[in-house]
This record gives sequence, structure tokens and C-alpha cells, in this order.
Amino acid sequence: MNNLLSKLTTEEQNFLNTRFLSPVIAKQSIQVRINNIILKLYTRPNDYTGWGIFKPLNFKTARFLTKPSRLDIYKYLQLFPTVRFILCHQQGVWYGIQANPDNRFTFKGQVPIYLTEEVQQFQTIIASFDGSQCWFDSVDMSRLRVANDLRHSLSRLQKPEDLKISNLSKYELFAYNNTYMYELKRRELSKTDLMKQALERGGARYLSHIERQNTYTVEFNVDGQNHRSVVNKNTLQVQSAGICLSGGDANFDLQSLVGVIKEGEDRRLIYRV
Repeated sequence: MNNLLSKLTTEEQNFLNTRFLSPVIAKQSIQVRINNIILKLYTRPNDYTGWGIFKPLNFKTARFLTKPSRLDIYKYLQLFPTVRFILCHQQGVWYGIQANPDNRFTFKGQVPIYLTEEVQQFQTIIASFDGSQCWFDSVDMSRLRVANDLRHSLSRLQKPEDLKISNLSKYELFAYNNTYMYELKRRELSKTDLMKQALERGGARYLSHIERQNTYTVEFNVDGQNHRSVVNKNTLQVQSAGICLSGGDANFDLQSLVGVIKEGEDRRLIYRV
């Protein structure tokens, strides 16, 4: 028993005198192994994100010393199995879906890929999985053309069923479909915010809207009265004000329409159509 404790103490002391390489995410711990015992260490500074060479200060804290070389990072990543992912969207870090079936690991949904460098949406990348996190390794150069075509299609909001991209895998199509739906929702939320802002600037309150092919039917409240108007989806120019404007509907946008309604209500000149 004494020999075992002595050996462990020696190994621990040796550890405190060593330097080690690790990826780190700001304010999260890193893990190291001593004689099959895993220790969690927090780094100083604690806001550093990236690859680093660290020296333990004690068994809870390690200090950043310098950045490792590319070769050292490559050797570290080779210690772990690799998995391919298709990058879908970025939200602080890039998220991707698994690019092909793998008997070793099955990742459901979108997975964060940490410490990515010089990547773009829909690229297939190779990541090393350490059992907890996926760390970016490299880009699969063989899929660059497909990724570029998918980005171009998304910029035009081309429907997934209308894609005509040669050599497109079912996993890339799945990634595009997920991202396409996300982009539709994002743009819809953006339009909703624009409508709310336009109405609030005019002195009205947004209630709801119905989307049609090229228009929104917007319901809003002005001084306690609800109104419905039809506006162009892209410009928010009025197509049908919902009140009689003697054919001048297109001269107004949502914000200016509210002013007309307020004036009409004050002068009792509102005729709903």
C-alpha cells in the first residue's frame, strides 16, 4: 500500500512539473489523466478559447503558457477517432450533422464543432471526437463544389425538392433541408420585427399577420380599433389599406398608413372596405 501511495505521489508531483497540450473553451474545464485518474482543471486566464500549452499550478488550475504548433495539434487530434460532419449554421460555434453512417458513433441532431478555422456553411469537415466534444481537424476538400452549390441555392431560397446538384448525398440534402427551414423562420421573424417597428413608429400595435404568396395581411390596433391591411412582403408597401383611400393605397407603407388612419378617425372619415 505504501509503495502504491508513494508511486501515486511521485506521479502527481511529476504532473505538476509537466506541460501539456489541450483545447479549451472559455470558462470551461479541461480534463487530464494521471494514472487512470481524470482531473478537471480550470485555466488561467479563464476567458481563453483555443489550443494551448498549459502548466498545472495545482490539481484544480492550469496556467496558459503558449500556443502549440500545427504539428503538435495534429498529433493530439490523431489520438482520437474522427467523424465527418456537414456544417449547417453558426451560433457562436458551428453546428453540423453527421455526414455518413458510422458503426462507432451515432450523433442525433446538430452537434457543436469546436475550434473551427476558415470554414463555410455546408462544407463537410473532419472532427476528432474525444468522447465528450468534437474538435475541428480539417475540411473534406472533395465536397467543396457541392457545398458551394448549396450555399448559392440557399441564398436564393431554392426549395430542397428543386435542387439539381450532381453528386449530392442524402446527408447533404438533409443538412440543406434543415438549414432551409431554419432560414425561412429566421427571415419570417425578421419581417415580423420590421412590421412591428413600422407600426410602433406610426403609433399602432402589431397583432398578427397571415402570409400569402407575395403579401402579408397584417392585423394591427390603432387607438383601440383593429385594422387589417395587405402589404407587399418585400417592401411593406400597402396594396390594400382596408379603408377607402380613393385608389391611393400604394402611396403608403405601414408606418405612414397609421398616420392616415389616425387622421381619418379624428375627422370621422374612415370607411372600411
